[in-house]
Amino acid sequence: MRITRDNFRFRLNKPFLVKCYFIYGLAMDSDIFLRLFSGVGLSGGGGQSNFIHSGGSNPILFAITVFFMLMTLVLLVPVYRDVVNSLIRVPWFTAIYVESLLSVFWSVSAADSFRYGITLWTYMLCGLIVSYYLSTEEMIETIGQMVVVLACLNIPYELLFPIHSIVPGWTGIYGEKNHLGIGMVIGLIALCVPKTKWTLFRCCEVALLVVMVVLSQSGTSLVCVFIVGLTIFYLRTRTKLRRFAIAAAGGLTLIGFVVIPDFIEKLLAAGGKDVTLTGRTAIWRFVVQQWAQKPLLGWGYTSFWSNEDDLIMQHLGWNPGYSHNGFLEIGLALGIVGVVIIVGIMITTLLTALHVRKHVSDLAGTWLLVSWVVLLLHDLTEVDFLIPAPLWFVLGAVYFLALRDQTEQARVRQAVVAQGGTGFLKTESGPTELGLTHS
Repeated sequence: MRITRDNFRFRLNKPFLVKCYFIYGLAMDSDIFLRLFSGVGLSGGGGQSNFIHSGGSNPILFAITVFFMLMTLVLLVPVYRDVVNSLIRVPWFTAIYVESLLSVFWSVSAADSFRYGITLWTYMLCGLIVSYYLSTEEMIETIGQMVVVLACLNIPYELLFPIHSIVPGWTGIYGEKNHLGIGMVIGLIALCVPKTKWTLFRCCEVALLVVMVVLSQSGTSLVCVFIVGLTIFYLRTRTKLRRFAIAAAGGLTLIGFVVIPDFIEKLLAAGGKDVTLTGRTAIWRFVVQQWAQKPLLGWGYTSFWSNEDDLIMQHLGWNPGYSHNGFLEIGLALGIVGVVIIVGIMITTLLTALHVRKHVSDLAGTWLLVSWVVLLLHDLTEVDFLIPAPLWFVLGAVYFLALRDQTEQARVRQAVVAQGGTGFLKTESGPTELGLTHS
């Protein structure tokens, strides 16, 4: 094919730049830039600030955040009408973002809620914008390749610049073991969901990511790895084999309860936890008490843990920074209204995943469904809902991709009917028209 200036400009401006933009946003959301530049350009107070964290100014992190917002604005302009229409189509999803921003009016720290709210909207718009520029195949390949590269960088970075902490486990380039663990899980989903042929190289990539999760010693992420494998196995096998696997798993669990003394405690210990889930139960009781103080609308988005330190120290003796449970964190921040909206999001996302997988695109539907399962499991002991976090960020992007594929299918059906066709054909990458000729 002849390469012209216009052809090069199209390739540079659309797929390549959008992929770089998405990788940039995912790296920000995973605190990779914070890990790299937290000690650079300090002007006091620890230097871990960006647009979100205002204390201890770090001009490099601030510039990185502002640049991400500017890129979002530039890419938003050409598709803003489509973005608005998409937000109208997902009222539950849009409602939680609107409430987070409106919480500045009742928040105990309006400034914190505003900064977090603006950044939160930027991440959401990033995922929505990318869904208009990239296909499902391009997105999943981009995430898989990015995480594999980061996994390779983790090894020299951990050896050269380790974080000395009383908490065991690798942090790598992510800066926190839980971020490293869930970051690798996101990559595992991207590598394992496609139905493409399993090559030796692909197996090595999966093995590398699993090793990174093990080295992170993140108990929740280790469980998520198991759940990813189990879910994909269930979705990709036949009915009889599924029933056998479920019966075997249930039988082994029952035997464990009967034969092994203190089975639950030993099972938790295998995942690096104890019966209190490393102190989480005390945090949950405290969060429920504080939620009861402001039950309807909560304390304001992300404002409680950074502004009620004296109260937290009085009851817990330390400040964990978040609730270690997604539903409780939403209740604390946005009250009963926020929890109802989150439940609505989870239900509609599940229904969308099942519908898309069955009727539109196996790849998009399966990817969304596996991500949904992992998010729900992860938020039992961690927080991803609405917080700028990689798992929530990716789920939003995949959700919008699935909705886009669903919309394209509807347009295809209309075109087929208009030309005298009878329907559509489901393919791996989405719907293909019946009776229409593809160029």
